[in-house]
Amino acid sequence: MGYQPGLDGLRAVSVVAVIAYHAHALGAGGFGAARGGFLGVELFFVVSGYLITSLLLEEWARFGGISLTQFWLRRARRLLPALAALLVVVLMAAVTWRTDTLVRLRTDLPGAVFYVSNWVQVLAKVGYFDAVGAPPLLRHLWSLAVEEQWYLLWPPVFIVLMRTFGGNARRIRLPILAGAVTSVVTMQVLYRSGDADRTNLVYLATFTRAGGLLIGAALATAWTPWRWPNAGRRHLVGLDAVGIASIVGLGAAVIGLSNTSSFVYRGGLTLVSLLSAVAIATVVHPGARWMRAAFTQRWLVAVGKRSYGLYLWHWPAFVLARVDRGVGRLALALAASVAASELCYRFVEQPVRHGVLGRWWERVRAGGRWPLRAGLYATVPVLALAPFLARVATARDVNLAVDRSADVAFEPTADAPTTVPAPEAAPTTAVPAPRRIVLVGDSQAHALAVNLPAGIERVFDISNGAVEGCGLMDTGRIVSVRPGYTKNLAECQGWQVKWANAARANQAEIALVVIGAWDLFDVAVPRGQLVYGSADLDNEMQTRLKAGIDALVAAGTHVALLEVACMRPIESSQSPVPLLPERRDDARVAHLNGLLRAAATADPSHVTFVPGPAAWCNDPAVASDLSYRWDGVHVYKPGAKLVFDTIAPALSAIPLDRR
Repeated sequence: MGYQPGLDGLRAVSVVAVIAYHAHALGAGGFGAARGGFLGVELFFVVSGYLITSLLLEEWARFGGISLTQFWLRRARRLLPALAALLVVVLMAAVTWRTDTLVRLRTDLPGAVFYVSNWVQVLAKVGYFDAVGAPPLLRHLWSLAVEEQWYLLWPPVFIVLMRTFGGNARRIRLPILAGAVTSVVTMQVLYRSGDADRTNLVYLATFTRAGGLLIGAALATAWTPWRWPNAGRRHLVGLDAVGIASIVGLGAAVIGLSNTSSFVYRGGLTLVSLLSAVAIATVVHPGARWMRAAFTQRWLVAVGKRSYGLYLWHWPAFVLARVDRGVGRLALALAASVAASELCYRFVEQPVRHGVLGRWWERVRAGGRWPLRAGLYATVPVLALAPFLARVATARDVNLAVDRSADVAFEPTADAPTTVPAPEAAPTTAVPAPRRIVLVGDSQAHALAVNLPAGIERVFDISNGAVEGCGLMDTGRIVSVRPGYTKNLAECQGWQVKWANAARANQAEIALVVIGAWDLFDVAVPRGQLVYGSADLDNEMQTRLKAGIDALVAAGTHVALLEVACMRPIESSQSPVPLLPERRDDARVAHLNGLLRAAATADPSHVTFVPGPAAWCNDPAVASDLSYRWDGVHVYKPGAKLVFDTIAPALSAIPLDRR
């Protein structure tokens, strides 16, 4: 096989797409066209499946077997040194700079060390696309965990297949494809639109993401053009055309698909895998001269060789620099990512791959008392890192998602009865079933859903259907008076469908709409800037609000519009969003509440406006108390208790037809 530079060219394209997507996901402006850049990971997977299986086939052909020990040692030399360097730097940066990320590191560090980050995130229900609170510094390592699990499991399975089928590479193709189909079907069966936990599972789980790796492996059993006589003798224009079409298709997927699209999980990832396989097949074929010329450009290959380091370093750099707070921070983070990956490539990855550790170990063993010396060498870094590890171990959980500091009890002030008389013939009273309520809206709805006060389940069965980061508008971008801040709203397209899907999935009787955090701003659209409070923007917002209400009503729920609270935002290191002055403007809040009241008045049989706690606007001691709202916007449990104590009578009074 030799060295195939075109594969590094494809890796370069993959990592650039992923980096652009992460910039977009973290709120950096100007990257809306890369909203599907996360699909670059699938190209990585197919390349890995193809390359590793090709190498295993060549080793089998040469030696009649596979040395698992040598294979795993080669993988360890390739992957572990750079990862170790990253983890040390991230640990020190988190302790000294971003203490709000320490709680996540408590589980993420062991997950990274043992290459089980994807399963740690699944079990912790930390979504890859979740933007609440401080983004985890090691969130991106889920894909490396999937690949490492592949490196661990695939070679033994390969050996079994080759022995079962007499060492015939072609005959193992069918079981490999069967495994790929099983993985693809499993993803589609498990996926459930509107269910965040299911989406997280199918996106991160090894068995659902093995499809791309196995498609690459199947291609390796059939496509070995370096062995074919006269493969590069003439230019195969048709093969080039197919390869170019695959690249165009991959580009269209990156631009056109988003993580919120059901198609991604119902065939989209498989389509990307197949397009990736076509691209790989062309760049390794000598006859596809245009494709090989395009993807073997020196600069592109150089980026591809460093793609592992770029992938490792860019995400922590983006999080630490808070790239959403201006172009300058993004430029600084990109420069730091490139510098760190280059230093790591030159002084860590390459020396280790060329045997520097082996030579060092021989020198240690050649000296006297080598066990003692080896023990000292191992102890020194552990002692140096011990204070940092201790800081992580003792970090206090102050994340938005869960507040365990106080378990407050639900004590509704409702005059509405919690029991209803039984029919006259019955001597007892009956307790009605709790009302099924789905919370929909932005991250404020999420905060309410995950900080429910104890005892509320006796009256309300509450589920979480929030679409975090999204209010009513789903086109254009937010324009704030805060210099340099903007937010692309295109990622919010389809929020009405998600609300309705959540209502159906949870058989909700009432949908409590909690919005406001993203509905107080001017919005820039292609035809110009819509000023907050103007008739143009009001019409746009009312149209979208009606669409959301109609979708919920069609799902069989009564819509309750919660009064938007007066906010008192603070600058917080825990928040991915800086202090936005518009959220402090009570007049803007009042205007938005007027739009909500108008929507309820227009359709009283299906929509109810629910007043919230007056203290958010009238009592500074409550409104500014961070024990109620950790950042002045999102509630903790005491704040959630205040909300539900206030609105319980109104929710209980909504007439429902339970026939």
